Amino acid sequence: MRLWPWGRAERRDSYTGIVVSALVEAAEGKARDAGKTAALEACAGLYAGAFAAARMDPEIPGIGPDILGEIGRRMIRTGDAVFAIGLDSRARPELHQASAWTITGGPWESSWRYRVELSGPTGTISRTIPSEGVVHLRYSTDPQQPHIGVGPLQRAAASGRLAGGLESLIADEVGATSARVIPIPADGGDGEEEDPNAALKADLAAGRGRALLVETTAGGWEKGMGAAPRSDWQQNRIGPEPPDILRPLRTDAGLAVAAACGVPASLVTDADGTSQREAWRRFVMGAVEPLARRVMAEVGRKLEVSARLDFGPLWASDLVGRATAFQKLVAGGMALEKAAEASGVLAGT
Repeated sequence: MRLWPWGRAERRDSYTGIVVSALVEAAEGKARDAGKTAALEACAGLYAGAFAAARMDPEIPGIGPDILGEIGRRMIRTGDAVFAIGLDSRARPELHQASAWTITGGPWESSWRYRVELSGPTGTISRTIPSEGVVHLRYSTDPQQPHIGVGPLQRAAASGRLAGGLESLIADEVGATSARVIPIPADGGDGEEEDPNAALKADLAAGRGRALLVETTAGGWEKGMGAAPRSDWQQNRIGPEPPDILRPLRTDAGLAVAAACGVPASLVTDADGTSQREAWRRFVMGAVEPLARRVMAEVGRKLEVSARLDFGPLWASDLVGRATAFQKLVAGGMALEKAAEASGVLAGT
């Protein structure tokens, strides 16, 4: 069951307990997940771009690149998406994305009923729709709760918390107060008119230099000048100073997030062109196309159409490799038509 407005699923905990925990964690800044990290957005962006670039064969009115791109993004970020099926002005089917939903019913999907929220600029509409009136796309499912889509980082929750925790920790470090500490004599005054350093303090404040005047330790804490630090009269800077170990840890956590999402590391790092082309081939064939088949199976079943997504345009970067494979297959005695199909040399044309 969906929890509005938090948008997560009610599992074995009570509704009140989940809501209170979410509020407390958010208020205390303890909510740590990968939802707001660049690593997850990079992965979601790759899927969104791949789906938006695909060609639908045959085309289904009302399902354009914008809808396909949003489907790719939602599958990675949240694991599911619900679209209410409507009709456009020409009585053709179109999809309206739900901003929130609640599902009731028994083990069989035909008995499910969806209470969906359809949001607009100035208002929201609530509708109750039977299962055949919605397209419900899920990245994966849990047999105990088949109506809830489970995304890659819900499966790899520990990696998501690690990435989010490191990102939040670095953000907290960078957000620390930055200033310069300048020691002054013990009788430096309190800032009033008779303060001998009043003018100096005013100039420092006006200069927006974030300078802090602190009492000098030149007296050596009543043990004499010899016990005082020699650097006492030098200004010292305080500010963000993240530990060096956080940087490689953040990178490793980001790569773990990418791996969980099915994105090869070469696509999110500064790899050479050969590595990226191979990584792109693995990404499209091993992650994007299987997900697209599941998406189109649900779309086709609910809209009563038979369509597929053609990712041929994405293979342009691998033209040289496919041409080489085609040449070797022909040289080995394979017929031209079969070699072209096996190598995919005509994909995207």
